[in-house]
Amino acid sequence: MGLNLRPAVTSLGAVLEEVQRDLHFSGTGSGFLTALPVLCFALVGAGTPLLLRRFNHEKVVAGSLTMLVAGLVIRPFTSLPVVFAVASALSLAGIAIANVVLPGVVKEYFPDRAGPITGMFSAFVALGTSAGSAFTVPFGHSVNGGWRAGLGLWAAVGALGLAPWVVTAYRAARVRRGGTLGDGVSAWRSPRAWALMGFWALQSAQAYVLLGWLPAILQRSGHTPGEAGWLVALMGALGAPVAFAVAVMQRRRADQRVTMLGVMLCYAGGYVGLLYYPGPLAVLWMCLLGLASGAFPLMLSLLGTRSATPASTHSLSAFVQSTGYLLAGAAPVVAGWLSSQTASWRPLLIMMMLLLVPQTVTGMIAAGPWVLDREVRNRGSSGHQLPRST
Repeated sequence: MGLNLRPAVTSLGAVLEEVQRDLHFSGTGSGFLTALPVLCFALVGAGTPLLLRRFNHEKVVAGSLTMLVAGLVIRPFTSLPVVFAVASALSLAGIAIANVVLPGVVKEYFPDRAGPITGMFSAFVALGTSAGSAFTVPFGHSVNGGWRAGLGLWAAVGALGLAPWVVTAYRAARVRRGGTLGDGVSAWRSPRAWALMGFWALQSAQAYVLLGWLPAILQRSGHTPGEAGWLVALMGALGAPVAFAVAVMQRRRADQRVTMLGVMLCYAGGYVGLLYYPGPLAVLWMCLLGLASGAFPLMLSLLGTRSATPASTHSLSAFVQSTGYLLAGAAPVVAGWLSSQTASWRPLLIMMMLLLVPQTVTGMIAAGPWVLDREVRNRGSSGHQLPRST
């Protein structure tokens, strides 16, 4: 499942110019395509708890993958930009649902190993992210199918992922019927859930800006386009091993503040290095930013380890992801405006460094020892004073 949650996005980025040219997308239409992931992750993710009240999560996961595969099948065969956009939205809606549901599924099947399992899951998300960028164009050229064959490849990969979930959903339906949301608590009532949401938004903002502007920053600082490309690839290649490392750390301690602080120091070191010594030492700064990508598997694992039941995990996941992605969507807009106002890349890096301050604060709060269910119920029974979580 993790392997299928990002190629729909990164594969399109690899062939976006060809798609724009062949399907005659306008500038506005192209902008809409690039904004679709944020819109779907925020809006569809917010509505996912309604599905979980009616259907068990195995059915919801199987349904989300069916939407993903259907959209990926349609995209290579259409010549109409509107159909292509709708098919992309269908795939992204499936991903948005899976984003919210998967932490709760992990909590259901692995209640005592939610952190490590989520870490391994996020490692495959990282692999899928890189694979979508790396293999779409070469595969399309190898079969003389261009961008259509390149995008179609991921429909086949998605179908392989769908098959076992269809079997799982069928078996689960014979055991229990109805939804699985149960009596999960309301995440918005927890101050620490708000902190986790803030960290999610700020980390996503960092990722959007890095993916969109880092190649240009490297080129403006003296690197050739080829050098910038492999430096960014180096940063991305560290995502999977870092996620596995985070999974191992999750086994050893419940309090993740030390890990969180290490991640934030890697962010700061990478940005400071790019700001003052962007030339020969760029490899080191890319490695630090690659290590900082551990923020994603860490915050993903917190969805499961900071909630007591699958129902509470679903509630926390929906609140954190939908609101966080919606807020993070402003970052590329601000970064684009800032980049257009000056020929220098320094103001953009300074902005990213400033965002590290609230990101560190919210991250340290969220990574401490707490449980959503206990916090909300204690808050409700004792007024506004929150007890110290243990």
